[in-house]
Amino acid sequence: MNKNKQVLFGVIAVVAVLCIAVALVVNQGRQTESNKDVIKIGVIIPLTGAASEFGDINQETSRLMADSFNKEIQEGNTLYTLFIEDSQTTAKGALSAYQKIEGTQSDVQIYSVELSSAASTVAPFTQEKNQFLICIAGTDALSDYTHILRVYPSPESICAEVVEFLNGLDYNNRQSKFSIIGIDDEFGRSVSNLLSQSLKDLDHISVSTDFFSASTDTRSQAIKYNDSDVFFIVGFGPKMGMLIKDIQVHAPKARIIASPEFTLSDVYSHVKIDDPNLFYVGFDIAQSELEDLFVNLKLTRKPNLLDMLVHDAFCLVRESVTIVKESNQQFIGQNLSTALKGKSFIIGKRNFFVDQQGNVQYRMKIRQAEEIGK
Repeated sequence: MNKNKQVLFGVIAVVAVLCIAVALVVNQGRQTESNKDVIKIGVIIPLTGAASEFGDINQETSRLMADSFNKEIQEGNTLYTLFIEDSQTTAKGALSAYQKIEGTQSDVQIYSVELSSAASTVAPFTQEKNQFLICIAGTDALSDYTHILRVYPSPESICAEVVEFLNGLDYNNRQSKFSIIGIDDEFGRSVSNLLSQSLKDLDHISVSTDFFSASTDTRSQAIKYNDSDVFFIVGFGPKMGMLIKDIQVHAPKARIIASPEFTLSDVYSHVKIDDPNLFYVGFDIAQSELEDLFVNLKLTRKPNLLDMLVHDAFCLVRESVTIVKESNQQFIGQNLSTALKGKSFIIGKRNFFVDQQGNVQYRMKIRQAEEIGK
């Protein structure tokens, strides 16, 4: 009997020691987790609708970037958590997505929003709640908001590159006909109107401006302007590609310049890509350099313009979070945005400058369409 009691006490002692060890490990894990600053990022992107390819790309790259940052976590570092919702490629859908995240999550410090209409819709709410808004959108309608980072070529940078390109051609004379056709949204209108004014300042007498939407008959629109010497097409999605294709058919001698969104496959897959008269406004970065950004991220396809923008946005967010944390400040919109404004950053091999309005200054370059995919 005594021997049995000894065995029993021995078993109890072993179990007690194991329980204490497990408790210590769990407690240490909790302490480590509590030492991490959790950054909540609401991601509002078009997973359905006309711009769904944008959303699919954004979602994949956003997850890869957050996972990459989180793998580097050590005790006391920052954990990035994403809450992704579909804007349905509409302003109403963007507002619904924002409200859904706000209704289910507390203390979301940062929102990453794609498309001009979506960003413009969400901006008043993030400004009021002192949240940091990352805009993958080029609209000028965001200039009145202070807690933002706009990671996209500005209308000014796009138009300046087009004007410089035209100055090297024979079309900047009084007989030339220039047609601007933009998608009927905030970004399309702002770029189209700015370029129209810039061309008129250069004495381009015949400058036509028109817009297209999902319901536009692109063939009729191409025929309407088929006597133009130069077209500038700003937009996104399959409709943009169909419009360019119809212009190639009905105005075969005209030069066509497309906005940066041309580099997405749902646009260029519709056109004759080896047309020597077809150009696009691209980033001043080689494809090999772009691929180097993702060499460790296991991207399942060739990176494109949107991948780069999302990559840059997340890298700058991390820079901002680091600066605010080292200053012992709160992770609120005012502090996170101020940490970046008016400063230069080196990310990888590239230099970034964020102006006082929160715009990332990108260098643009007119490229031949056939360069895509090379």
